[in-house]
Amino acid sequence: MSLPFTFRGIADWAVRLKTGVFVNTLLTGFVAAGVVGWFVWINWLPVWETAIMQFPAGSIIEKQVLSTNAPVSKNLASNHFLSISIRTDTQKEISSTSDLRIILDTSGVRIGSLFGYLRLPYPAGYIIELDSEQVHPWWLSRSFFLYLGAFTFFWIGFSLSWRVLALIYTTPVFILTYLSGRRPTFGIVFRLNQLSLMPPALFMIVAVILHGLEQLNLQEFLVANAIHFPMGWMIVVLSARHLEISSLSTQDLAKSKQVGSKPVDTTKPTSRERKPRNPFSSPDH
Repeated sequence: MSLPFTFRGIADWAVRLKTGVFVNTLLTGFVAAGVVGWFVWINWLPVWETAIMQFPAGSIIEKQVLSTNAPVSKNLASNHFLSISIRTDTQKEISSTSDLRIILDTSGVRIGSLFGYLRLPYPAGYIIELDSEQVHPWWLSRSFFLYLGAFTFFWIGFSLSWRVLALIYTTPVFILTYLSGRRPTFGIVFRLNQLSLMPPALFMIVAVILHGLEQLNLQEFLVANAIHFPMGWMIVVLSARHLEISSLSTQDLAKSKQVGSKPVDTTKPTSRERKPRNPFSSPDH
């Protein structure tokens, strides 16, 4: 049996390996979550840890307003991927060329990217001290558990999202295969869809690694992300074409064999034998 990296292999696994499909999805989700965690660890966390050491003294969020002892507008830390800035001096703007830009304004957080800025207000009813003497010890005592929780969230999230997409694709793919003369069950089609989403997922894992190593810029990474969606649809359709005899329902297959090999009953009397003899006919007849 082929590996689930070819159209034939995906079809074979969908028909024969129920548990194998589930394990394959979990393992791919684990790898994907690990790669995302690696990207955050080497490209975002150093910026964040540097930024929390640079918060001005007296920085505090109270009544959804950020204030400092003196008006300030500066970049706390940045690299090619992320920049974190604070701006309580409304007379000065902050510029950055990072892919993701986080600016702590007086009235909320501005998150900037290639698509523009998103403004989020500070949470109501909380007093948050951002002084480095307060934030740094808090972060050191909780960073491992936060990172582990984020990894678990991404692992479960990836695995569930693929199953949801596979479920959405099941009905149209089932109809398509049925109209083409095949007779797969819904379970087979569901597993086929899951396996068909794994090659695009591996494609994106490689794209994240290349982006993290600065071999792909943000625009190229977004193009790769856009490509991986139709890639999955194409693999689903082409893999479904290999659902031939192995995916036929056993009842239909048994019926077709019975019809093709049904014996002729030679003991059945012919119409001439069943016709009664006319007693008034001559012996010659």
